[in-house]
Amino acid sequence: MLNDYVYETLVARDNGKLGKIFPWVSYTALTLFIIIFNILTLVLFGNFIYISGMISFGIWYLVYRANKNMHIEHELSICNDSVTMTKIIGQKKRKTRCEFSIREDCQYIGPVTGDKFNDHLIESDDIINGTEYSPFTTEDPNVWYCFVSQMGMKYIMLFNFKPEMYSNFRRYNPRNTEPYVMPKEEEA
Repeated sequence: MLNDYVYETLVARDNGKLGKIFPWVSYTALTLFIIIFNILTLVLFGNFIYISGMISFGIWYLVYRANKNMHIEHELSICNDSVTMTKIIGQKKRKTRCEFSIREDCQYIGPVTGDKFNDHLIESDDIINGTEYSPFTTEDPNVWYCFVSQMGMKYIMLFNFKPEMYSNFRRYNPRNTEPYVMPKEEEA
């Protein structure tokens, strides 16, 4: 009897220097703008301070949402031969990026450092990046991809590979999975 395989992982997108600098700069500039805007409104048009306060609050909310939406996570869920990649924006909004079957839809599974990746990259219509790298890197051996063909559309789904995933890939798609040497478990 075969056991069910369930694997879920959550990867936060690294926004790099922009992700660290933008919130600080935007909140500082916003604070200075609100102070200057409300002082000028009070001095020039004393009766319109309530309107300038509402405008200031609206601008503050837009900057807050922009900073919150920069936080992006990718959830990879594998249940037997079903794979789902979901994008989570601002820890609230979920968007399913792709959903496919390893057995029926997946044409190849392997590392981006492999020989076939460049050919599949040219052949694909879209790239779904589920790694923490904003522009994905082809030099990391822990980044693997699935080349998927669904309803006439071909795309590549990139993900961070864990050794425990390999047995499931070989179980449902043995011919199209890149050979991988499993690390030996050390005995205690």
